[in-house]
Amino acid sequence: MTWSCTTRCSTGYWGYNLLCVTICPSGTYGYLSDRICYSVPNRPVSSPIYFADNVTQTWVTTCPISPLAFGDTTLRYCIANCLSGSFADPATRTCRTTCQNTSYFTDATTNQCVMVCPGGYFANTNTGQCESICSSGFAYNLTRTCVAVCPAPYSGYFNGTANLCVSQCPTTYYSYNRLCSTSCPATYYADNSTNQCLTSCVNSFASDDAHMCVSSCAGYSNYKFADNSSNSCVNICPTTPDYFVDNYVCVFSCSTGKYADPTAGVRACTTLCTTGLFSDPLSGRCMAYCPLGYWAQNVTNSCVQQCVSGSYADNITGKCVAACPSPTFADSTTRRCVKTCPTGYFGEVNNVCVLKCTLPNYANPLSRRC
Repeated sequence: MTWSCTTRCSTGYWGYNLLCVTICPSGTYGYLSDRICYSVPNRPVSSPIYFADNVTQTWVTTCPISPLAFGDTTLRYCIANCLSGSFADPATRTCRTTCQNTSYFTDATTNQCVMVCPGGYFANTNTGQCESICSSGFAYNLTRTCVAVCPAPYSGYFNGTANLCVSQCPTTYYSYNRLCSTSCPATYYADNSTNQCLTSCVNSFASDDAHMCVSSCAGYSNYKFADNSSNSCVNICPTTPDYFVDNYVCVFSCSTGKYADPTAGVRACTTLCTTGLFSDPLSGRCMAYCPLGYWAQNVTNSCVQQCVSGSYADNITGKCVAACPSPTFADSTTRRCVKTCPTGYFGEVNNVCVLKCTLPNYANPLSRRC
């Protein structure tokens, strides 16, 4: 074998202790520019930064993928796991305090730059970090990110410790503009079933007294009646649809024994219609005139098929009257005003059917009149 002195070892060899060796000894690494083995304390000073790679025993600008390693700019080694306070950055293959790619975030649990933070942590684009409590915005668990505004149907809520995106605001909080608040704006109603601020209530009633969606309007001072047509509390039931209040609820048909009175102060269902109106059992309404086959009874303000004792059904006026008008007669057997008295009765001059005419009048069997 022939030995010769050289200022640079040939390809495949590295200079160490005045010898050209095939592999740099442990603790030293081959530097490609001059093909000399350097220890880490005596590492080459150059740009870009070089790292000592234990796999190839050389100085490299990019640490190997297999086995995976990252360059530590302080230690100047390729290491498998970055030290605390630095993070393995796949974009630069180095350990950095921040990730170079804004799509990555520093994860202190693994000392890595990650695209998706681990469970219980959230990616904050403002800090570039995975945070257990978002330092800005709200923690959105679906994407594990900190967001400025929670996406629908979520709302931002501060639980005393952290800002969170919640699917429903907790009790006594209501969602407005994607935020949980203890109250709703003046034109909105707080809905306890959904914990939202609504412009109109669903399956409940909008109360201007309480500024809430309520199941019952009874007990409030101004708007006491529940209107199903508008889902709101009102102080008088609407005419379209034709509703009337019954037990603090606006209804089309009143409950048994009650009649819809349009002239009452609150369009109410009542057991006794206002004077001048009569309860119609067919329509359930208080009417000015009774239907065919019924007569208006002033004593009870009702439509009846038979007038009370001492009154008679008058087909001319449609009312029960104390005295039948001419040319009719009061028939006590049917309690009706009739043009001809029944058999055995005769029409007296005072418009009453009688069994015996008052003298000096006599019964005419043909006309059945006195």
